[in-house]
Amino acid sequence: MLKECYDSEKSEFVAIFGRRRVGKTFIVREVMSNKLTLHVTGIFQGSRKEQLEAFYTAVNDIGEKEKTTKPKDWFDAFQLLRNKLEKLPKQKRIKKVLFLDELPWMDTPKSGFLPALEYFWNNYAAWEHDIMLIICGSATSWIVKKIIHNHGGLHNRLTKRIHLKPFTLSETEDFLKQKGIKWSRYDIARCYMTMGGIPYYLDYLTAGSQGLNANIDELFFTEHAPLREEYDILFSSLFHNFKAHVKVIEALAKKNCGMSRKEIISAVNMRSGGELSEVLNDLEACGFIRRYHTYGKTERDAIYQLIDFYSLFYLHFVKNVSPSINRYWTAIANTGKTNAWLGYSFEILCLLHIEQIRHALGFSAVACEYSTWRVKGNEESHGAQIDLVIDRNDNIINLCEMKFSRNEFEITKNYESVLANKIEQFRTQTKTRAALHLTMITTFGVKSNMHSGIVDAETCLDDFFAT
Repeated sequence: MLKECYDSEKSEFVAIFGRRRVGKTFIVREVMSNKLTLHVTGIFQGSRKEQLEAFYTAVNDIGEKEKTTKPKDWFDAFQLLRNKLEKLPKQKRIKKVLFLDELPWMDTPKSGFLPALEYFWNNYAAWEHDIMLIICGSATSWIVKKIIHNHGGLHNRLTKRIHLKPFTLSETEDFLKQKGIKWSRYDIARCYMTMGGIPYYLDYLTAGSQGLNANIDELFFTEHAPLREEYDILFSSLFHNFKAHVKVIEALAKKNCGMSRKEIISAVNMRSGGELSEVLNDLEACGFIRRYHTYGKTERDAIYQLIDFYSLFYLHFVKNVSPSINRYWTAIANTGKTNAWLGYSFEILCLLHIEQIRHALGFSAVACEYSTWRVKGNEESHGAQIDLVIDRNDNIINLCEMKFSRNEFEITKNYESVLANKIEQFRTQTKTRAALHLTMITTFGVKSNMHSGIVDAETCLDDFFAT
């Protein structure tokens, strides 16, 4: 995409956004390293004066050295940039690439940054045909609100949007192989459920005789461990009033299936108005939480669920554990607490690889809606819950059970009864006429026995690694 923009015959305005540490700056440096005319990075928690100083220093390095006046404001700063660019020769098929990294940090309160950027693009850069402006930021919500959904002079000015997402399991496997790490797919999945597909985190892993558990001990449970200290700056680097975001994250971490808006308000003691909406929108845009609904309910009944693997692991196992405990993770890796966490994390892993699951089940071309479903028990019947409901346009509903296990998953007589109850309760409560396919999603498949015939379709971990 970046190369296509560089080779086009018009000026390009490109926004790259995604979660912190996902590799946005890296990809620009790799692709455009010898083509950058300007590269300036916003200063974390920097003042307006500091941001302007950094911008001025970078702009002053363009072209020939000359005496220039330091800008008083952002309009002066962008005018200086324009003056510098106008003195550079125009060359056919060569663009002047301007890379503004961590743009949200430059937009300090009442700084006038956005109007100046808008004026620079609309009144100069867009008309020059040889300028490529790349903006980048980890605060995805800021990029979405201020640039993509801008209702002023930057409305519809972007020519390309690149939402850089974490690696899939397949991409993680490729990345680890390049580092010389040859783990089983089972261990790669456990690694993924610890830190997600975040390249910056995965790059800390080491090969050799040190396995997954030892790596986790080193990265999370030693003094000054790099991924232990990451949490303290993760949210403050993304949001101005980050304490509210942290409260919501930590409340959601305590309830695996997620919380309604009303439950969140009660848990974090926050007003029901715009403040909570902004926090939830921020966290969803940045990929930390997801919003979903139960089958048959409306968007007004949305449930919010924490899906960031790193945050989940940190809050479940790292936050309240002293780093002085030797080989802590290795000691608890096979306990009941970690097994429960693996089961829950596997459900999220499935949700993040839903396209691979659909492909494996043979209906990737069919339009679908995803939800969950639950009904409370009463004196007449047991309650029931279905982890994932895939409502297909071909009049079939896949009722999915997601189970993490270290071997083939065995359906016992009692569990067969539980599954049968779920199917019957779903049909009775929803009054659906669609065909119901019980679908098992497991690590190593379902063991064939006298009770496994209840399963209509199945897929396993290997299928998640499809490209």
